[in-house]
Amino acid sequence: MKKILSLKSTEKVINITFNITYKCNFKCYYCFAWELSDKTFEFNIENKTKLYIFIKSIIKNNIDIKIKFLITWWEPILNKDFWELIEFLLWFKSIYVTVTSNIFLLGKIYDKLEIFKNNRFLLIPTFHYFEYQKYDLDTKIFIKNINILQEKNINFDINFLIPTNYSDFTEFKSKYEKIILECNLENNQYHLDLIQEKQVISENYDKYILDYFYYEKLKNHTRKNTLNIIFDDKSSKTYDNKSIIEKWLNDFKWYKCFPFEIPTNLMIDYDLKCVFAWCTTLINQTYDLVEVTKLLNNWKDNYVICNTSNCSCLANIPIKKIYNESTYNRLSKIKNILNDKLRDFLVLDWLDFVEIDVNTNTKSLSISYSSINKNYFLHIMIEQSNPKLNYKKTFNWLWVYTYITNYQWWIINYEISEFDFNQNKIFTKIQKIVPILLKVLRL
Repeated sequence: MKKILSLKSTEKVINITFNITYKCNFKCYYCFAWELSDKTFEFNIENKTKLYIFIKSIIKNNIDIKIKFLITWWEPILNKDFWELIEFLLWFKSIYVTVTSNIFLLGKIYDKLEIFKNNRFLLIPTFHYFEYQKYDLDTKIFIKNINILQEKNINFDINFLIPTNYSDFTEFKSKYEKIILECNLENNQYHLDLIQEKQVISENYDKYILDYFYYEKLKNHTRKNTLNIIFDDKSSKTYDNKSIIEKWLNDFKWYKCFPFEIPTNLMIDYDLKCVFAWCTTLINQTYDLVEVTKLLNNWKDNYVICNTSNCSCLANIPIKKIYNESTYNRLSKIKNILNDKLRDFLVLDWLDFVEIDVNTNTKSLSISYSSINKNYFLHIMIEQSNPKLNYKKTFNWLWVYTYITNYQWWIINYEISEFDFNQNKIFTKIQKIVPILLKVLRL
């Protein structure tokens, strides 16, 4: 297979995911919303001023830019300032707003729906089949609210989440077809999507669903983001970001990645703290809006080293990436040496040792295990962000990642939590090699 030397979006755009509430009326097992709390964005004078200055600065320094706000995760309608925030964002001619919602509570903002009649606004009503099944909800509620959107002439694109098992699929398909029929939907008013991300799709989805329903039907109902790719034989080709995942071209491990150059992807949390490129490479580095503005305006030669071999975020893939052979060879060599020398020592009877990995951006190493049946992974993070930190206190966090709950993770502080005997055996082993690993981090 040809190797990608570089890729970049053909569109001058900033994708901003804005998380305005941690509340939700649904509790979907596959959702990112693993933390339900009262955290919520307040659209007061102070926050409105910060957003205004941030947006105006971006527009001033970037001609013909598109700023795409995605109001998603949890349930945005539950934020009391939701409609006022949308009205504010749409006031800027460069801003396009997309909102994801289960629309179950659409009636709460019925008298405000006229605000959404704008060609720069798109509502994504998400049909969560399992929630309707679990609570015995009638699809008439969903159909009624879709018809309201049609009556109000509001742009929408229904996201039908496809269940993983064929036993659920048959009933889902009947509900899906009923909604399309009774709402008289056109092709551009709905699309199909998978519950899981691409890297675990083969382990979770029935092959019939993938072969017939997903690959045959979904390709006509996807939103495109065109990318220009240059290969090592000097040829070039354009792909959309979905195709890059489907063709398994999404391995950017140890590429130079430019998240501060436009196009880019930001996540703004309820407290206006920001994360660039919602991925494992930069997830621990937060910025305020002033810092973000400075980074966007002075991005040259400011890159990070990509730390994922399976980039699956449709917003992150278009970020400019360049293959760097010297970096690739050096880090690959370090990783291979660590795994070859320490594999036998770290193997456990009751867990499969996966690998030791390197993250040059956070100056950290991770040691990964999986359960025998691969239901979960253990990630032990070792870092030296503070040079005064004693090595015995460097593994502060245990990340437990499960396929069952799909990208939900629990972060447990090792110093204050109790672990069972087996977990303590892991830490006892790792303690013995931490001095070696910390020397690697200083290279």
